[in-house]
Amino acid sequence: MPDSAETTLDFDRPPVIETKIGVQFSPLTGFKSGHFGLLWSEYLQKEGWRMLPDEPPFPREYERFGSKLMNPKADEVKGDGEIPQVRMRLHHKADKRTIHFQPNKLVYAWGRTDLRPSYDLVKEEFVRIFNRLSELSAVVNLPSPVVDLWELTYTNSFPKGYLWESPSDWHKILPKLFPKPELGNVGYEWSSFTGEWFYEIAPKRGRVRVKVQKSVANHTDEIVLLLIVSARGAGPEEAGTLDWQSELEIGHKSALNVFRNVVSLEVQKKWGVKS
Repeated sequence: MPDSAETTLDFDRPPVIETKIGVQFSPLTGFKSGHFGLLWSEYLQKEGWRMLPDEPPFPREYERFGSKLMNPKADEVKGDGEIPQVRMRLHHKADKRTIHFQPNKLVYAWGRTDLRPSYDLVKEEFVRIFNRLSELSAVVNLPSPVVDLWELTYTNSFPKGYLWESPSDWHKILPKLFPKPELGNVGYEWSSFTGEWFYEIAPKRGRVRVKVQKSVANHTDEIVLLLIVSARGAGPEEAGTLDWQSELEIGHKSALNVFRNVVSLEVQKKWGVKS
């Protein structure tokens, strides 16, 4: 897959409803429940972040190559049981931004509002929050977070009635993923689909995942087609310490390349493509 530095893609009316960046890191050994409160009260509360109910932690994830299994067995995960098994959730008082933090993972999501945040803005915010965590770790003598996995996700939504009426119309939006009706006809009406495609970010830097599903939008009961494009990786195996910010840039360009190639040019024009 090409990862051209010149790849850009912008729209006047983008379909993206959420942009999310996350990193996974070595467990912060020695982290206690009280450190959650310190991170919030000393670093995030004054910036407008408010608490949501806690949730169970996200599972540890991997991006593997050269193995029949993309994810390891549970007994290969070392050290995570030494940290609190809980995930702190925060939301911003001003808009649809959320933070998910557990002592081996940080995720930042920005949902669609009147302001359409650019990737650069979301990354800038994420890096700032990550630096707050690093500052806390230094102050309370915790290990510095050593990133071993990065992830970027764009969730795009296409309401029913805008560009499509039934799954048999999806080829108009995603011509490389879905056949025309006459090619996919098996004698029964096609009613729904949930599936995922995987593309390698060469050489073994990570993968871009493309997930498509019909769904019901939150709060509106509106039927939508979701296109979720995620780039995730740990960098080249021979690189040693992960330069996650540089790898995230490669993942961003790769995700844009995949998006550009699976979405029809006609649809891109309807969204007001700028490049």
